[in-house]
Amino acid sequence: MNHEKQQTEVKQMIETLVCEDLSDEKYCQYHSAVLEFVSIAVKEGTFFLPMDLYCKYKGFVGLFCKMFQNMQSDNQAKLPFVDWKDMYHCYRIQAEMQYRILCRLIVPAYQKTTIPEERETLKSVIDGIHNITRG
Repeated sequence: MNHEKQQTEVKQMIETLVCEDLSDEKYCQYHSAVLEFVSIAVKEGTFFLPMDLYCKYKGFVGLFCKMFQNMQSDNQAKLPFVDWKDMYHCYRIQAEMQYRILCRLIVPAYQKTTIPEERETLKSVIDGIHNITRG
């Protein structure tokens, strides 16, 4: 396969993993499910992910979900000086950036690997994320 065709396939596959047009609630649910799926794979040792990326993604997903919950409840009154919506959107943007980095690591690695076990694991991660979007 030539390089340009492979790059196009990688880009298309990455785009199938992106779900930014979701409502805030669905967005929290989506990223929480992806994080849970990736966390299980990392903990089982079937999927290698740089720890700094994993921790950043996990942290920002937790923060934006927590902020969303706080915006939906009366917790806003406890800290009136906090701009909840700005904080939420900042955390959401950061989580999305980390997620896109995650996708840019997984998809090309899947395309390039020649090790059957590694290819199978990466394919299962990609399929798992796709199943979350369909679920």
